[in-house]
Amino acid sequence: MNEVLINLSTKSDRLCGCTAPFICKHCPNNWECCVCVEPPELTACDIQQLKAAVPDQWGDVIANHPQYPDGPLKVLARASSGHCRFFNINNSTCDIYPYRPLLCRLFPLDVCFDSGKYFWIVYHEFCSLAKTMHGKTVVRVLDQLENLLALFSEEELSFYATKAVRQFSLFRKGEWKKLAEMKSHNDIYGKGRTRC
Repeated sequence: MNEVLINLSTKSDRLCGCTAPFICKHCPNNWECCVCVEPPELTACDIQQLKAAVPDQWGDVIANHPQYPDGPLKVLARASSGHCRFFNINNSTCDIYPYRPLLCRLFPLDVCFDSGKYFWIVYHEFCSLAKTMHGKTVVRVLDQLENLLALFSEEELSFYATKAVRQFSLFRKGEWKKLAEMKSHNDIYGKGRTRC
């Protein structure tokens, strides 16, 4: 794995680690996000990280988006059992945790586009972690995580937030709520943002 990707992964883990280093390890929901929920969409950055992390199998772990096969985003292919192919059922851990996709890093947070604006949403009915996020904790976490959104290309973020997220079962079931409006487009894609 090259130095840029190592730095990217370390920075992403440091930023996202403030949300759930303990609760995810002892998930009372039996890691349903890794076992039952649809596979995450992959940014170009995610694919680059997967190529570096699992060079001998990366071609087998990437699939076309089921609803948008011609869209800009691919998805992480599932194992034949239906769960994430990198979820280790023997010890309930992720085999590629330092290199996991951006949407895995963000969960239970997500992004949607509504009424001309980008919003942070949270799947509060599904993830126990979401119940611990309130007040100043949410503000601090969201401020840190917005730096990661530049890992989406502008095209990927627009496609994901306007179309792909609306196909997600938890979104369709209404098991989410808005947390906050996101920073402006220029803040996300301004100079100095982390990119692949």
